[in-house]
Amino acid sequence: GKAAILYGGQIAMNCRFIFKLLCVFVPLVSALRLDAVTLNWKGATTGSWFTASNWVEGSAPTNGGEDVFITNSGARVTLSNSTALLGSLVIGNSGSYSNLLIFTNWTTSLKTTSLVIRAKGVLGCTGPFADNAMSNRVHVVCTNLAIEAGGAIDVSISGYKGGVNNGPG
Repeated sequence: GKAAILYGGQIAMNCRFIFKLLCVFVPLVSALRLDAVTLNWKGATTGSWFTASNWVEGSAPTNGGEDVFITNSGARVTLSNSTALLGSLVIGNSGSYSNLLIFTNWTTSLKTTSLVIRAKGVLGCTGPFADNAMSNRVHVVCTNLAIEAGGAIDVSISGYKGGVNNGPG
């Protein structure tokens, strides 16, 4: 009797210890992102974020966890729906033309752990809008944000253009 109880208690202690180890190591291993995929926007291509043929690797970043690079001079990317949570996004270049990431819907959001906007990298939105047409904004959800010299989030010509039913703002 007592040996069976002691043995059962030992199993319970071992299970608790293993559970505690898993609680510590599983998040650490997950954080390593061993399966991270790198995706690169094609050249000076203009088009939708969600079109696979716009990406060098032939796959759009739709699964989450990807490291995304929009670094070719003149790229113009349209973001019409929210992204899955990316590992990182780098936009910008050292060429002659800016790279643009254009948000087109009010509900669209860019979700990424790390966002780096380098020189000639610009996040913006379509516009302007008028009278009850709340359709334009740049909505970024990220943990780390770096805007380097020459990079920008620019909505200067994309806001409210006026109308008969609503005032400015």
